[in-house]
Amino acid sequence: MQKHKKRISILTKNEINELYQVPSFNPVERIEYFSLDSGLKKEIDKMINIESRVYLILIIGYFRYKPVIPEFT
Repeated sequence: MQKHKKRISILTKNEINELYQVPSFNPVERIEYFSLDSGLKKEIDKMINIESRVYLILIIGYFRYKPVIPEFT
C-alpha cells in the first residue's frame, strides 16, 4: 500500500470556501433570508424539539442565500 496517495482536486480552495464557508449576514440580509411566512411558521411551530426548529430555519435561510441543488444526469 502506498504511503502517500495523491488526491484528485475537483474544486479549487476558493470554490470550496465559497460553497462551505459560513456566510456573514448583515441585519437586512438576516431578515430577508430567515423570515418565515405564516404557513412555514405554522409548520415549524408543530415541531416539538426546539433544536429541530432552529436547524430547519437555518437550513431554509442558507438555502435561500445559496440554493445548492445537485444535478443528476
